[in-house]
Amino acid sequence: MNGTSSAAPVTAGVVALMLEARPALTWRDVKHILAITAEKIDNDPILNTLDHPRDKDVSGHVYDYKWITNGAGHLFSNWYGFGRVNAANAVVTAQFYELGSLGTFEQTLNSVGTWYYNSGTINLPVIEQDGSTGAEVSESRIWVGHNYKVEYAQIELVTNHPFPGDLAVMLESPSGTESRLLTANSMLLLWNASSSTLTIPLGSSAFFEELSEGYWTLRVLDGNVSRGVGNIISWKLLVSGHRPVAERAYPYPPTSITLSAVPAADLTVTPVFTFTASTTSGVTYQASVTTMSGLTEVEESPWTSIGTSTVSRQISGLTLSGDTVYYLKLRAVDSQGRISSTQLVEWRTPNI
Repeated sequence: MNGTSSAAPVTAGVVALMLEARPALTWRDVKHILAITAEKIDNDPILNTLDHPRDKDVSGHVYDYKWITNGAGHLFSNWYGFGRVNAANAVVTAQFYELGSLGTFEQTLNSVGTWYYNSGTINLPVIEQDGSTGAEVSESRIWVGHNYKVEYAQIELVTNHPFPGDLAVMLESPSGTESRLLTANSMLLLWNASSSTLTIPLGSSAFFEELSEGYWTLRVLDGNVSRGVGNIISWKLLVSGHRPVAERAYPYPPTSITLSAVPAADLTVTPVFTFTASTTSGVTYQASVTTMSGLTEVEESPWTSIGTSTVSRQISGLTLSGDTVYYLKLRAVDSQGRISSTQLVEWRTPNI
C-alpha cells in the first residue's frame, strides 16, 4: 500500500496522537505543526524537475518541480506536501506548542462571503505554445491589500477553453514563489457541456507563512493548441491566514477599489474612485498617487486625507504625464493613529 491510500491513514493516526498529547489544539495548530515538523524526502536540488508521466511535456516549460522553497523559507512539494510526517517530532512539538500563537483566522472575504479580489472580465487569450520558440504564458495580476501570514491561497478561474485539461495554471505570490496549481496536459478537466464557460477552483499551501500584501500573478499556458484555443474570462483570489503579531491591532485596509473612466485630457486629477470599507468604526481613509508601484510620490504631501466616505472620491491638484501608468494607494487610519496595510489600483492616463 502506498500513495494517498497509505499517507492519509498514517497522518490521521499521527493527528490522533497529537490531540491525545494536547487536546486543545485547533485544526490550524495541527496543520501548522505538521508542516514545520515534516521530513523532506527525495530532495535533490540538482535533479529537481519532473517530466510529464506520459511524455506530453511542453517545450521550454517545466512540467513540475519536486520541491520549491517559498519566500518564508519553507520547502513545499506538489507530490509530498511539506514532507513525510514525523510522529515523534509532531507529538513533542504539540506538547510545547503555544496555543493561540496563530491569532484569529481570517480570509479576504466581506461580510456576505464575497471574495474581495477579482480581476473582473479580462478575456485574456491563452497564448499559443510554439515549440520553435519555447513556451509562452498569458499573465494577469491582482493586488492584495490585506497583509496576512498565508495559511492557504485559493483561486477560481473562469475559461471558455474547449479543452481545459490542456492548461497549465501557475500562481505567483508577492514574494516571488510560483506554485503549479494545475500541470500542463493533465487531462483532469473536461468541458462543461451545459455552459459556455467552466469555473475551475484551485488552491495551494505552497505560500505557507509568506506575507500576502502585494501583487499576485496568474500565469496560464496552453499545452496543446492543436486541440483548440480559448480565453481566461476572469479569475479571483482568496487568501486565508492570520495577521502578523505586530499588525493584529491595526485597522483593515480598504478593499475592492473601483475606478471610473479616466478623465479625458485632465492630468491634474485622478479618476473618480470608490472602494469597500472593511470596518466602519473609528476609521478615516488616506490616499496617495505614485508611479512605479509606489517608489515615486506624485503629490508634495504623499498622503491626502479623504475622510470616512467610501464613494465618489477624487484627488485633484496633481501634475501627471500623458500615457503613463499611475497607482492610487489607499489606507485606513484609526483613532489612535494606527495605519493599515495599503490597497492599490493602477490606471493609465490618456495619450494627450
